Formats: sequence, C-alpha cells, structure tokens
Amino acid sequence: MKPVKYRDGFSGQGGKDATFLDTSSTVPYLKKRRFDPATGGQVVAHKRGDFLEVTHEGLLEDGFYSLGMIAGEKRVVGSATARGRFTDRGTFIADDGLLGVDRIRYYGRGLGLDTASTLLGTATDFDGKPCNAYKLQTYRTRNGTRFVPFYDFTAFAPFEYGTQFTFVPGEVYGPAGARKFQSAYVFQSLDPSGQHYHAFLRDDGTTRVLGDTLYLPNQLATYAAPARIAPGRHVFMGAYLRPHYSGSSVDAAACPGLVFQFTDDAGASWSEASSTALFQEFFDTIQTLPVPGYATMFNTAVNACGFYAAPLSASRALAYVVVPYAPNPGADFVLKAKVKLGIVDANARTLLSTLTLFDGEVNAALAFWSGGCVGVEGGAVVVTRPLATVYTNIQNEPPVLLFTPDGVSVATMPPAPQPNYCTGVVTAIAPGVIVAPMYDGAHSLYESRDRGATWRKRAVLTDQAAAPVSDVGKFQLEDFAALTFLRRNGQPAGATPGTPWASDSRIAPPT
Repeated sequence: MKPVKYRDGFSGQGGKDATFLDTSSTVPYLKKRRFDPATGGQVVAHKRGDFLEVTHEGLLEDGFYSLGMIAGEKRVVGSATARGRFTDRGTFIADDGLLGVDRIRYYGRGLGLDTASTLLGTATDFDGKPCNAYKLQTYRTRNGTRFVPFYDFTAFAPFEYGTQFTFVPGEVYGPAGARKFQSAYVFQSLDPSGQHYHAFLRDDGTTRVLGDTLYLPNQLATYAAPARIAPGRHVFMGAYLRPHYSGSSVDAAACPGLVFQFTDDAGASWSEASSTALFQEFFDTIQTLPVPGYATMFNTAVNACGFYAAPLSASRALAYVVVPYAPNPGADFVLKAKVKLGIVDANARTLLSTLTLFDGEVNAALAFWSGGCVGVEGGAVVVTRPLATVYTNIQNEPPVLLFTPDGVSVATMPPAPQPNYCTGVVTAIAPGVIVAPMYDGAHSLYESRDRGATWRKRAVLTDQAAAPVSDVGKFQLEDFAALTFLRRNGQPAGATPGTPWASDSRIAPPT
C-alpha cells in the first residue's frame, strides 16, 4: 500500500479516500472532495501518478470558542462549525492583563467582548459615605487571543459593597429603514449630587449615551439584572439595600428592595412595572421587616433574589426567578426561598407568577436556579438542579431540563448525561439545537435536538485539560464550561440563536 502524505494536517477519511482512488482505478490522476465538518472546508484526496496526498481547502474562520486552563495556562479553543475537534488557538489574552474571565462574551457584529475592573478610589454619596469607584475598561476581540481596548466608564457601589455590572449583548432593533445596532451595560452609578442609581449605558459601536432610567432618591441602589424580551424591549430588576450603618439619612422603611423597569425604545426611556406579583412573597414579608434591627436580613434577602428570562414572543418572556421570603417576618431571622416560573408582559408592564418549582432553603434554591434558561423554538428550556438528596451532594447529581411553551405547561426531561460538576452552560446555537459542554473523559460538547430529552456528543473541545473535581458548592463545570458563538460561515451570529427574532428586528417574531 502506498503511503499518504498529509499536506495540511491529518485526516483519517482523507487517507481512506486517497487509498480508494489508488486501488479502485488504474487512471493515474484522480481527485475526491469531501466536506469536513470539523473545519467547515473540504478534505481533498489526490492520486498523482505514484503519489497519494491529502489537502484541505476552503477553511472557514472559527466562529465558536471556549476557554479554560491547560497545564496552568488559560487557553482558547476554536472551531468553525463546533463539530469534530476544536483547535487550540493559543493563550487567552496573554498581553492585555484581563483577569478573572471565564468565557468570551458575545458583543455582536461577529465580535466578542470582556471587561476589566480597576479600583480608582472613593466618592462621597448623599449619605456622606465613601463609595468605591471603579474604572470598567471594555475590550473587543475576534478570536479570544487578542483583545483591543474599546471604551471605559466609571461605576460605583454603596458603602462597603463591591460594584456589579451586567452586559446586554448586541441587537438590531427598530423598523425597516430605521434599524440600529446596540449593546448595553447595566451598572451602579452616582449622579453629581451623590444619588445612587442604576445606569443603562447604550453603545451603538461608535458612541455611548445613558438611558433615562428611573431611580429612587436617598436610597442605596445596588445590582441590577436585565433581560431581553424582543429587539429594543427590555426589563430589568433593580435592587436596593437598607443601610447597615448608623446615622443614615436613608428612609429604611421606604426601601423597596426591588424595582422593575421596562423599555420599548432600547433603553432611551423607562417606565415602572404595573404589577410585580411574581415576587409577591418577597414584598409581603421582606419589605415589611421592622426597622431597625433587620437590615442584615433584608439585605441578605435582596442579594439572594435571582432573575433570568427567555423570550417567548414580541411582548412576552418566560421569567425564571428566585424569590426569598421570611416565614415569620419580624419574629425571627429565618429566610427561605422559592424558585418560580412566571410571565413578563412588556405590553401590560407586568411580572406574573405561574408555577413554583422549589420551596426551601435559600442556598438550595440558588443552586436549583443557577443553570438559567434559554429561549428555543416554541418556548424555553429551563435548567434545574434538584435537591435529590442533600445540599452537599448537589454537585454529584445531574441537572434536569424542563421545557415550557408558556410558563404553565411543563415537560420534564430525563437527567442529563453528566453530573452538575461535569456539566457546563446550556445555550442554543439554533432554534432547534441546544448545546452544553460536558466532561466525559475529555472536555466535550454535547448537543440536543429535542429540548434536552436526548443528548449526543458533537465535538471535543480539548482532551488536554485536567478532569474536574467534585466539591461542595461546585454546581457547574469550571474549565471549558461555556461555548461562545460569534460567527457562522464567517458571518456574524445573532445574540439569541435559539430565538433569532428576539435580537434582530429584521426577523419576524412568532405570532
């Protein structure tokens, strides 16, 4: 048998094709092309007289990325198709000093983004307290190995708290003839008079402008959790704390804990929700805790609130939330929490409850909810981490996915193939395809085309990284835990591949 030369890298199928050409015909010059799912190009087998060789043609640019530690160094792996085997593309941002990043964020226009935070000093708020000020520097990237500085802004935090900020991935919004691109950051800020507020910083790729968000004077605004409903239509949950220090001018009894705002114009203007019944247990018990004496319990409950959403239509989204409550408000310091489904209605400005999935200890509720939800064709997939035995064993239990078209009817899928500590973030790469990194002896990518009912291996991210270790509180794979989808066939991907219409007004939403 004649040897085969591999000009652009080994291909088992290419070698078989070359050998077949040699043994099946006496014609001296033959060629056979075959699509290569690992690269998006073609593997070409050549018979050239007495020589056999395999080449690759039409290699596509990577569009899918993941990152994690290999031999003590954070590395980026990439693929054009998220099939076959990902390729190690090098050290993750080796020369930019961007630390603490566990994935490349989706920016839009085929680019990724991440953010570095640097403490600048302090600024005095309306209550006379020094509040930490942070410079947030954004970087954009095309491949995860080189990040280019983009823009920076300043965020603040209430006294003795750290700042929190959330990126809203890019979208195309607006009607035909007036469509625009926008991404955004939601973060904590101080106005010139020292008032705390939730800022919504809008970025069109060239300029940045603040949206006209609502705020409560003389209150301590902390984190905010935004969610997309449709192009240009968003909601966010803004959190407020009671002062934990003496001598404050804050009206603690008037502190709402949570405030929900809606926008229909991509964050230019905002209006308050007309109903927040989804969080009724919080408002009935936590907000009514006596003043003083319960500031720590109040703030613990506020910080334990959770809010995810998945688009369902042009005006409605599924809400997947954690709602802390006090079983005996004012009588003791016991906190519990429910994990609930609900519906966010942008037209009615309401957040309404539909189902309770869990009711118990706060830490178990947060673990149950931590997998999030993702919009897909016909509804949403919800990731749950049930408390099968005890809290200290959740990491060893497999996640269980639910599918719901409306927040009311729920189909429970079989347990996922791997336990929580070996399973990464569930995302969508097409309306009918969800994926999740899983460790099965290698760091692999699994896909499901039936909303999590069955899974099959799609690709190997890397077999060079260490195996994950089970530990209490480790509810998710740590390395190579997320897939970032930036481009398909060299063209920019959308922010919401499972519901393409939700981030691109050029695509008609479901009726």
